[in-house]
Amino acid sequence: MQTRLYIDEDAMARALAKGLRARGIDVTTVLDERMSEQNDRAQLEYAGNKGVYFIHST
Repeated sequence: MQTRLYIDEDAMARALAKGLRARGIDVTTVLDERMSEQNDRAQLEYAGNKGVYFIHST
């Protein structure tokens, strides 16, 4: 099973997502999913429903 990542806008760096994708890692971002400006609780719930790991900054 491949690891899937969902990166929050606060933790997101385009270079990070691009680099991970170049290495074959399944990455999606808050912007990709049109979830920007949603609170962390909504982001975590979304990630759980999608079955992805949620990466965010504190």
